[in-house]
Formats: sequence, C-alpha cells, structure tokens
Amino acid sequence: MLLVPQINFNDFFYSFLLNYLAFEQCIFHCSKHITTYVVFMGCLINTAIDLGLLSESEIIVNCFGSDYDIEKFFKDVGKDMIVGIDDHYLSSLFMNVNKYGKDWWHLQWVKIKRAYRKRGGVSTLFTMGFMLLYLEVIQTVITIFSYYVPNQ
Repeated sequence: MLLVPQINFNDFFYSFLLNYLAFEQCIFHCSKHITTYVVFMGCLINTAIDLGLLSESEIIVNCFGSDYDIEKFFKDVGKDMIVGIDDHYLSSLFMNVNKYGKDWWHLQWVKIKRAYRKRGGVSTLFTMGFMLLYLEVIQTVITIFSYYVPNQ
C-alpha cells in the first residue's frame, strides 16, 4: 500500500511549488524533494478521473479551481523536470512500480480486465469459466490420487 500525504492545492501552494521548483532546478547542490514529488504526482495523474480518485481518497484537496487545472499543472510542470533515477527519496518506489508494470502476468491480467470490463456479462462468464477450470483440475488431481493410493 502506498501512503501519500494530503495536500491542500490552493493559490499559495501553486505559487510555492513553482518557486521552489525553480529554486531546485537552478541550484545543483540542493536536494530535489519537491521536484521529485511533482514528477511523482505527474506520473499518478494521467486524466481528470485520476485526479478525482485522489480527491475522493482525500490525498488532494482542491481549493484552486477545476480538476482540469490541477491536472494540467502537474502535467505541464512535471514533464520538463530533470530528476536523476537513483538519487532521490522515491527511487525505490519508481523502480518497484516499473518492475511491477513489466511483469508478464500482471500485463496479461490488465489486458483481460480491460477487454472484459466493458462487457459486464462476458466478465461474469469469464470468471465462471475460470472457476469451472479450477474445479476440473481439482477433480483430476483427486482422481489420479485415488488411483495411485489404494483404499485401506
């Protein structure tokens, strides 16, 4: 589970982020914590729906304007930021997410969910088919086991 601190996104926070990002980008020897955070949030927020989910989870409290304004801010500001891949406090998180996203089984499961989510009846049939396949495998194992282990 990922714990993200709550932010109240308002005019002050908007100005603070822009100024601090400019400071971190200009001064090489300072830490890049705010830059890393903005890039991370830009990775989390792909659409206004993603921002809505973050708002429902009370990770982002929108006191700034529309969800589109905040989405545009993180996308526009975060896309040109320079963040080293190994030298920030979220590097292990980025590496774990990338590793998880490249896992073959996970990718196949996501493809199946996307393909069958749109058609609700097919999704139920797909689940029932997997349950039936699972029960068939159990039945086969029990049959083979009872053949090789005689009754006493």
